[in-house]
Amino acid sequence: MTVRAIIAAFALSASTSATVDRPDASSIPHITVIANGQRDWTARYRFDRPVRRLVFVRAPDDSRTRTWTAMTGFQIIVPKAGGEILRRIDGKPFRSVDVSMPPRYIYLAAGYAPFSPFGDGSVLMHSGRLFACGNVCPAADSTAWPIHLIVGDGRGIQLGDRSAARNLRWIDKDSGHNIYVGREKPAATGPVNAIIDHAFPGDLRRQLLVQLPEFMQYFSEQLGPLAARPTLFASYDAAHRDGGGRQGGTLPGQIFVHYYGARWATEFTKPDFASDQSWLFAHEAGHLFQRQLGTEAPAGWWIHEGGGDAFAALALRRMGPEMSAYVDRRIDRAQLACAQTTSDKSIHAAITEREIDPAYQCGLLINLALDAAIRRRAPEKDGLFSVWLAYLAREKRGATTDEAGFLACVATIGGQELADQLTQLLDTPSPRIALLR
Repeated sequence: MTVRAIIAAFALSASTSATVDRPDASSIPHITVIANGQRDWTARYRFDRPVRRLVFVRAPDDSRTRTWTAMTGFQIIVPKAGGEILRRIDGKPFRSVDVSMPPRYIYLAAGYAPFSPFGDGSVLMHSGRLFACGNVCPAADSTAWPIHLIVGDGRGIQLGDRSAARNLRWIDKDSGHNIYVGREKPAATGPVNAIIDHAFPGDLRRQLLVQLPEFMQYFSEQLGPLAARPTLFASYDAAHRDGGGRQGGTLPGQIFVHYYGARWATEFTKPDFASDQSWLFAHEAGHLFQRQLGTEAPAGWWIHEGGGDAFAALALRRMGPEMSAYVDRRIDRAQLACAQTTSDKSIHAAITEREIDPAYQCGLLINLALDAAIRRRAPEKDGLFSVWLAYLAREKRGATTDEAGFLACVATIGGQELADQLTQLLDTPSPRIALLR
């Protein structure tokens, strides 16, 4: 069956019935995605009742207006209030709409890319990029989207422990998932399943297969085992034409990293690259054991992002003198960068103004200083990991997990005086992070 015929089979006529601009269950569309190899993929949004606009849940920029193509008679716009919406040009209500999109990597400053291509033509798709509502999105965190993925070129589908040959249906929510479309099967490596692009040099593939299980075991000992075996996705698209870079992240039960651009062929051979990769995957493995816990407010991102880097530093120090020296170099660079960004402002202000970088750089230093201070004050405790165990327990019993909640855990483990020092440190220009005692 052709893609055109598949789309036609799902077609529903637009309705001109009256609509009501209030969120309810019928404002959540049924989403059908048709994977069309290397050509544009198609997403169909179908509603149970007419709507006047499709509102995208995640719109960190206006990239859909440049990379997605709506069917004839529709347009994607950025309203004055921000975000992105899709509507009919004539303003009439509708019950169904198609959009097409290229399955290529697009950098999003505050979000995961919609697609991460592999060297062999396989693709990792982030379902969260598809989430949208009719008219208005419900405020409830329990919103769920029914998604149907159809693959017509013989490639398989992998989502967690589910696999399918031609199509897969699932209900998605929260931040979404990464769905693999390709011919590789996950390889079981200890506590992790892995799909690693064969475009990577062999020594780097082997490094991932050996080290990631070690990181998982270490964090499991500190923070308790995960409920299910996670999956690692590592992809490398040397053919990417628009610059180059790297993005890593975690979603429930998933670790992923994507390298894109031709420059990595040279980067892979540099002396510190293997260590950089170890740090990256230790950081992302650490996020899995943070159980997706963190603050919504940017000022508190030092907790989970800086904590992820601190987890990486603690894990890598156990790997011997050479890796310990590498960690020292990372800390030195973080000290210089943090000092520059906080020369006339506080850490809170720096993170809020400059978004993510100070959360990593200053956050690494804060969390390592916190770890050392707790080990001095309470040798029977396990430093930063003890704080995170208390933080996770706090979330489990339904207590607040904002920055104040994390600081309350610091007070529980290391004493109120230490929590007060940390609070002052976060709000003081030119902070002296080493003064945590």
